[in-house]
Amino acid sequence: MQSYTNGAATNGNGPHVEEVIVIGSGPAGFTAGLYTGRANLNPLLITGNDYGGQVSITYEVENYPGFPESLSGPELVEKMKAQAEKFGTRVEFDYVSELVVDQHPFLVRTTLGKEYVTKSIASSKTKRLNLFGIRRSLK
Repeated sequence: MQSYTNGAATNGNGPHVEEVIVIGSGPAGFTAGLYTGRANLNPLLITGNDYGGQVSITYEVENYPGFPESLSGPELVEKMKAQAEKFGTRVEFDYVSELVVDQHPFLVRTTLGKEYVTKSIASSKTKRLNLFGIRRSLK
């Protein structure tokens, strides 16, 4: 049975608490989703607005381990997504707009108006950090 996280728990008694939410859908995000899924943590991955990260705009990937034949960046992203989903990662196409981390469990709000409660957050957003009201580009 798939768990829906935006609203009441499946038994109707309060909000459902996620074990882990992964923010970002590049190779690091899908890897986090894959391994937390393999650990039976039923991760929720929120893609962000750069679905697939930098690799998704790459025309040809020739040097990614496990792929002796070249493939396009978007093909690689879809393969990573499929593998993460195989182990239970749930993928939401949305963007995190706010994190409330001065409480536990944490609160994650998105631009589509959803709110999630979670025990853990794994952020794979490295190109630009805009969390906790801080805008900072990483070089």
